[in-house]
Parts: sequence; C-alpha cells; structure tokens
Amino acid sequence: MSPRAPSLRRQLALALAGCLTGLCLAANLAFYHYVKQLSIEEFDEALQRDLETIVAMTSVHDGGNRLELDIHNHDHPEFQDHDEAKYYHISHGDGRCHLRSRSLNEDSLPVLTETHGEIVMQDLVLPDGRRGRVVSTRSHMGEEGAAVRHAIHFALAISRDSLDRILRMQRWCAIGVGAVLILASVGIALALTKRSFRKIDHFSRHLREIDFDSLGERLPEEGLPVELAPLAARFNEALARLERGAQREIRFNANVAHELRTPVAELRAIAEVGLEECTAGEMENPSGYFEDAGELAHRMGRLVDTISSLNRSGLGRECLTIEQTDLVEVLRRAWKPHAAKAEERRLAVSMDTPPRCLVETDASLGAALVNNLMSNAVSHTPEGGVVSFRIDGEALELVVANTNEDLEERDLQHLVEPFWQKDASRSDRTHFGIGMALVDAYARLLRIRYELSLSEDGVFAVSLRFPAEWGRD
Repeated sequence: MSPRAPSLRRQLALALAGCLTGLCLAANLAFYHYVKQLSIEEFDEALQRDLETIVAMTSVHDGGNRLELDIHNHDHPEFQDHDEAKYYHISHGDGRCHLRSRSLNEDSLPVLTETHGEIVMQDLVLPDGRRGRVVSTRSHMGEEGAAVRHAIHFALAISRDSLDRILRMQRWCAIGVGAVLILASVGIALALTKRSFRKIDHFSRHLREIDFDSLGERLPEEGLPVELAPLAARFNEALARLERGAQREIRFNANVAHELRTPVAELRAIAEVGLEECTAGEMENPSGYFEDAGELAHRMGRLVDTISSLNRSGLGRECLTIEQTDLVEVLRRAWKPHAAKAEERRLAVSMDTPPRCLVETDASLGAALVNNLMSNAVSHTPEGGVVSFRIDGEALELVVANTNEDLEERDLQHLVEPFWQKDASRSDRTHFGIGMALVDAYARLLRIRYELSLSEDGVFAVSLRFPAEWGRD
C-alpha cells in the first residue's frame, strides 16, 4: 500500500503558520533589540551627564598637586553611600594625586582612554561584586590664571541593577508577546485555511453525490474561485463524456439483447414447430428445419465473434506485430472477396494507388480494418453507385469513398457507435451495425487517425492516415 500524500490543507496551514510566526517573531525580536538598545543608550547618556557634571565641578590647585571636587551631599545625594550610589575616581595623568568617592574605599576605577575629550564606556564588576557600568574620559585642566594645563583622568561608575531589571522585564515581555503571536499565527492560519478550503469542501460534496444514476448533474461553476473554475469546467466536461459513454453502453446492451433475442426466438419457434410435427408424425423432410437452425446459429456466432473482437480491440488486448506493410497490396487482397458482390450490384469501382506504399502497422489488423471499410462501402452503396479507393503515398493516406443516398450530416457522429443503423427497424438481417465501430477500435489501436465526411452530392468518405513511424505520430 503506497503512503498517502500529505494533505494540501495541512501543508498550507503549516506553511502559513510558519510564515506568520516567523514574521511576527522577527518583528518582535527586532523591536526588543531596539528597545534594549534604547534603554542602554538612555542609561549611558545619564551616566555621561553625571560625568560631565563631575568634570565641571573639579578644579586644580597648588600647581596641579591638589584636586578638589565641589560636591555637597545635600546637592548630590547620588554620591552618598547607598546601593545606588555612584562611584567616581579622579586622578592626575602621571598618577600623582587621586580623588575618589568614599564608596570605592581604596579601590580604583579603570582608565579607559588616553585621548583628550574621548568618552569610553564599558561594563565592569564593582568593588562590592555587583555588575556595573563605567564611563571614562581625559581632560586637560589648569589653575585659574595659569598657563600650564594638566591631564586629568575621570571615571564614573554605577551599578546596572536598575538597567538589568528593565532589560529583564523587556525580555519577559518579548517572550510573552512572542508566545501570544505564535498562538495567534496558528489560529489565524487555521482559520484562513478553513475559510479558503470551504469552496473545495463544497466542491467535494458535490462530487461525492454524483454516481452512475446522476451523471446528468453538473458541478456549479458560478461563484467559484479563479483556481477552481477551470477544474469544475473540466469535471463537467468529463461528466458529459461519461454520460455519453453510459448512454452508449445502455444502447449497446439493449442492441445486443435485441440482436440476440430475434434469432433465439426464431430458433425456439423452429424447434417447437419441428417437435410438434415429429410428435404428430407429420414431418416428411426435416432438412429445412436444420438449415434454418444452422443459419440462425451461424448468425449468432458471427455476432458473438464480432462483439468479442470489438471488446478485445477496445481494451487493447489484441497482440500487435508492427512491421512495414505494403498498403497497396493489403488493399488489393482485401478487395478480392468483395469483387463479385460489387459486380453483382453493378457498382463502378476505381482504385487510384501508387505502385507501393509502405506503412508501419499490424498487417492482420490493418487488413481487417480495410476489409470492414470495403464491406460497408459495397453493402451500403445503392445499385449502380460508385465506390473509389485512393492511396496518397506521400501522406500515407487511404481514402475509401462511396455514394450513399440515406446518410445525413448528423448521422456521422453515430456511425462508430456499436449496433447503430440508419434503418431503425433493422430489416437488413445481414448486418449488425458494428462495422464502423470495429474500424474506430482498430484505428485507435493502430494509432491511425481517421476522418468521416459527407459531401453535398451524397458521397460518403473515410480518410485513414497511417503513422509515418510507429510511436511518433
């Protein structure tokens, strides 16, 4: 048992959910990183402003040997000793003097730059073991009225606990929003898929309701999406072909029953009459009964053989032997059995053929096809009519034409239908109406294209075009 193909509905839902989830998560991740960067920049800007405040409040005295920071605790409580206190460290460029916050004790903050005016920030571990962030710069300062300027290093650090709390909150918010977006994406994908496939489900329900007894019904084409409308049209065309095929099958069965019912009834009548005469002792010459019975049996045998041949060719069960065959020779041999009947009916027969015409086909089935065409032409041409055969060697085409006084243009579509006869009363007991059906079956089996035509002056023609190479045409 071959594995079932994955559901289109499931594939579409998964693809849509995956795309929506990916887009939402990407947008959520980008927004999270943007807000995170914004929070860090805001934190750094506040730290940098405090550093600028320290730089502005620092002064140099005693020829650069003493540094003073004019900060009073009541004006700047952030530099007092508490959990959120800021750490500062000010030092001379050559390390001669240091000025640090009491929270640093004997520790120092790193000097991150030797370039005047450059501001550098980075993370570090504070003396109390907490994670922090430090900003450092180098500035040239001098005493008031003095020309000498001294390189002073400034460093300011603070715990990043508040920043980390904000970032954790943002991270959990992003995770929560991401989870909601995933669930929403899956729900939207399922809803959109269900809505999109609603027409397909409706389409499928209509198909399930169609069976052999309702082949006349058609799928609705109005209101269907653009993608389904051509499919519905093709299904309706297929249903029309199936309906025509079912009608032909019904007529075929009815015609077979009719063709067999008549000779069986006649055979039964002959047997009953013969039995009555035998019982009464009145039968003098039984040969007449046996001749009639033999003729009926022969007719039924021909009918069964013809139906069997039609069935085998229609199902492709005939064994083909494809070889180069001279179509002219096939035509001349097939004509010999019909020549006497054509002469008896005073038919004007003409053959326009080249010396040879080689085609690739099965010689036996090709001869049977040509024989059926000749039989139909001779049998259905009125006495004194014209029958012609023409072979075009370049086009590999055989045309069989004959005059016919009964056919009409509308009858051409029924000619290849088994048991169809122009005479609805079926008064002609020598034919079953299967000849052209066999021609159609053999032509399809041999890949021969054929065309039926009826001219205005009543000439019926069958044109057969053989393939130039087997399997190519």
